[in-house]
Amino acid sequence: EKNEVENTVYELLIGETTIEECIQKEVFENLDIISSNINLAAAEIELTGFEEKEFILKKAVDQVRADYDFIIIDCPPSLNTLTINAMLVPIQCEYYALEGLSQLMNTVELVRDRLNPNLEIEGVVFTMYDARTNLSLQVVENVKANLDQKIYKTIIPRNVRL
Repeated sequence: EKNEVENTVYELLIGETTIEECIQKEVFENLDIISSNINLAAAEIELTGFEEKEFILKKAVDQVRADYDFIIIDCPPSLNTLTINAMLVPIQCEYYALEGLSQLMNTVELVRDRLNPNLEIEGVVFTMYDARTNLSLQVVENVKANLDQKIYKTIIPRNVRL
């Protein structure tokens, strides 16, 4: 129950806890998680004035990086401090995702210029793919044609059950 978790990514970002205290071990076999809840929405405001706020998550993850094969960060669908901390962006297979992609590329360049010259886009993951529509296929083809990035083979389909 996410609202009963004491130490979430929110407490981590605002410096009230360590990453080790946030990790919930073996939620499923070989899967640890750090929960979030509605409090995370306030982090953007609370981080105003923090030194190097764009690197809080990176510094925390660096402490446990060697313990994991993969670290996946689920971001809000916006370009704010939280997203810049993670800089991992899935692409929805929908029309407006293409418009957001050019804004994302501009943001990546700004982050490179002002905060992290080593920032690289590891690759592109397509989400909410609907094989029944031409739009999903067009988005994938458009991104492949216009974005010089690695495209992961795994495509996450739209699932109404979720």
